[in-house]
Amino acid sequence: MVYLKIEHDVALRRILKRKKHFMPPSLLESQIKILEEPKKALEIDSNLKVNQISEIIVKKFFLNFIYFVGYLFEFKFNLLLYLCESYLKLV
Repeated sequence: MVYLKIEHDVALRRILKRKKHFMPPSLLESQIKILEEPKKALEIDSNLKVNQISEIIVKKFFLNFIYFVGYLFEFKFNLLLYLCESYLKLV
């Protein structure tokens, strides 16, 4: 799970910039009050740029997937991990 954490003032500014959007600024307070932040999630700061956010997500979940596959199929895991990390450094 990925949790994109956003501050109240940032959310309000973004809502106010939108034209003809279904969510009026008046609903922000109630939405924040009922929000249950996840206990186990990859928490990402919403102030980051989209490409930074996607890079964090891909690196986190791609490497977890490789660990899982390596464990299941007993590949030469260190070599596989090295190749994947090298690839991610190039991306």
